[in-house]
Amino acid sequence: MASTNLWRDVDNYGAVGDGVTMNTVAIQAAIKACPAGGVVWLHGGIFRSGTVILHDNMTLYIDTNATLLAHQLMTTPSWLRMPLTLNRSAWLWSGRKNAPM
Repeated sequence: MASTNLWRDVDNYGAVGDGVTMNTVAIQAAIKACPAGGVVWLHGGIFRSGTVILHDNMTLYIDTNATLLAHQLMTTPSWLRMPLTLNRSAWLWSGRKNAPM
């Protein structure tokens, strides 16, 4: 890790990894505050979220002890409703311009 000031911990932006709280706003705030070459870090819980938009030259890091749980709208057709759970091992997304996740 080159510099800790490049890391944004979603907990510092109000995220709660309890598996119930919607964390979209907190995660997006951490992404918005992330400097070029920076990392947004999810750790230690289950983070429910809707769509977040990554920006250029950043990484979304989901630690091995975290899960990013996709929120599904009730208007989504039932045949499209599948749980999206990312955990098992650390996941990295490197940002590209306006990449939704």
